Amino acid sequence: MESIKKKFSRMLDIPQESVLNVPYITVTGREQLSIENFGGILEYLPDNIKLKTSIGIIEIKGNKMNIKSMSDKSMTINGTILCVEFSE
Repeated sequence: MESIKKKFSRMLDIPQESVLNVPYITVTGREQLSIENFGGILEYLPDNIKLKTSIGIIEIKGNKMNIKSMSDKSMTINGTILCVEFSE
């Protein structure tokens, strides 16, 4: 059954990430990844970054990755992005 928030977002054509607090990920080439609506950092290594989100864990694998910028709800990662995995 579809949630009320999801129906509301669809009816008013509002992006779901704004209403449902789900992660919004943008990958630019293989050198940069931006994520909005994450809950915290679980692991931070140059080749592996794990983030807690409302839909589970997002794991970013790559080489020489570092956090370029970060706020309470968004982060930009630089480096070579090889893979983005989702798990619960």
